Amino acid sequence: MNIHPILVHFPIALLSLYGLFELVRSNKLMALKEWFYIKFALLFFGLLGAFAALGTGEFGESLYPHARDLIEIHSGFAAATTIAFAVLLIPYLVDVVNNVFVAKFPSLLNFRAWRTVCLLRTSIFRSWMMVVLALVGLGLLFLTGTLGGAIVYGPDTDIFTRFLTGLLLGK
Repeated sequence: MNIHPILVHFPIALLSLYGLFELVRSNKLMALKEWFYIKFALLFFGLLGAFAALGTGEFGESLYPHARDLIEIHSGFAAATTIAFAVLLIPYLVDVVNNVFVAKFPSLLNFRAWRTVCLLRTSIFRSWMMVVLALVGLGLLFLTGTLGGAIVYGPDTDIFTRFLTGLLLGK
């Protein structure tokens, strides 16, 4: 039984919503602790679903022997999408550790390694970088979904799918 189509829609929904929420840069919303945890939950559970979808993707490969090349490209884009969103999770995890554990155990700040991680978090993952990474993630998610649709429904489903599969397969 191929459960990939069932599992893949959860990360698509959660990561799309996260990506859109990351693009909202209202000072009022950004100041809310709840907004942070909503985005963190969407990203965290979306990534869990993405890893599950990646793990089940191979099961359906035998159902579409005519689309082996397209499946390999789709698989590569799915892995890239997962990596992009996993990179976005890093600053959230650092902030969660700071909010939960460092607040209770301030001695964690005495560890040079943790101070370095926190410094990297604030220097690399600035607001504009999160927006850029979210846009990259959304773009990769769109391309991955389009390729998945081309595998199931054929590469001539619509004009964009035809263009994308022609570009990637050299047809």
